[in-house]
Parts: sequence; structure tokens; C-alpha cells
Amino acid sequence: MPSSVPALSPALLGLALLTLACQRPAAYRYLAPPATTSPAAAPATQPRLVFMAFRAAAAPGAAVRFELLETTVVAGSLKADTPPPASADTYLSVAQLDARGQVLHTTSIDHPLRRDAELGAAGGELRRQAVTLPEAEFFVRLPLQAGAATVRLTETIDRQPGAPADFPLSSRP
Repeated sequence: MPSSVPALSPALLGLALLTLACQRPAAYRYLAPPATTSPAAAPATQPRLVFMAFRAAAAPGAAVRFELLETTVVAGSLKADTPPPASADTYLSVAQLDARGQVLHTTSIDHPLRRDAELGAAGGELRRQAVTLPEAEFFVRLPLQAGAATVRLTETIDRQPGAPADFPLSSRP
């Protein structure tokens, strides 16, 4: 006796089984990863770096003026802290201070307004000449010390330290 139900094609049968399988509740549950904290709120045991961008401007006959442009704290550590060469006469000292003004960490960087340029002289020889820029932007990166409250920039020119400029780590330009 012939059947009144038409035969299903294999493709149609596969689609029907897939539809039924998708309607069943999943045997697993997706869990979102735990929320991460911002690097600034990271525990003190995790090493952190502070990046600070500055602008230095020099007016004729006046002291260099430093302006804090941006401060960013991130998780991480420096590979190495290299001091300036012993023969450096002009540089910036960068120190982290605690709330009492005690030095926690110090490093030095090249002075952003003082550059040495090599110029061609008569006869094809090169000669070195010091160049002073009127304005420059620069940044420092430091390992953030526990208890650090302030970063102090001190300009040293011809081995003579100038007046320090202090910038609170909590300040935002």
C-alpha cells in the first residue's frame, strides 16, 4: 500500500535535526572573565610605571619653565635604568619624592633644550656645536615607587644645579 507521506530528502532531514538540536538548552554556561582593575588601582605589589610628558620653555635671561602635559600610570617595569655618562655637564635630574619630601628614586635624562649638533666645517671636517632650543616637549618614564607623591625636575647646566620644579603625581593637566 502506498504511503501518503512524502519521503524527506537527506538535506531536509539534516536541517530538521539541526533545528531540533538548537532548541535544546545548552549543557554549559558562559562565564564572563573577571573585571580587571585599572593599572592605577593595581595592588602595590604589582610593578607599575609612570609616564609623564612635559614641555620645557626658555626665555632669554630667565630660568627654564617646565609644564606638565600628561601623567599616565601603567602596569609594568623598566628593563634597565642607565645613568648619564660621568662627563655629562648638562642634564635633568628626575626624582620621586614621598609626602615628606624624601627621595625614593632618582634618575637623569638628557636636557631637552640642549643638543649637540655636528656641522660641516671648511675642508670637509665635522665640528660639534652646542645648540639651545627655545622650547621642547619630552617625556620621562619611571618605575612608580610605593608612597611616591611628587616628581621633581632639577635642571643642571655646566654642573650647576638650578631651582627644582615639583609636580604632584595626582595632578592632571
